[in-house]
Amino acid sequence: MSACDPAADLTPAWHIVDRDSRRVGREDLTPDDPTWTRFKGWALERAIGAPHYDENSNQGMFAAARRAFHELIKDVK
Repeated sequence: MSACDPAADLTPAWHIVDRDSRRVGREDLTPDDPTWTRFKGWALERAIGAPHYDENSNQGMFAAARRAFHELIKDVK
């Protein structure tokens, strides 16, 4: 994972859309497996960092990060 990683561009999908929409997006965008794995890593980084940073300053981002974290956990199962 590094700056300019195309997987980072997909990160908002974990914060905005549901599981079925992400599945459709993956089918349409056809990222390879390593890109998809990095995509989840970028989303996890944000989901872990946001609660500490946003809990008292930005409730919308805090809620989106919590939702993304739970979506990531479900995706692993």
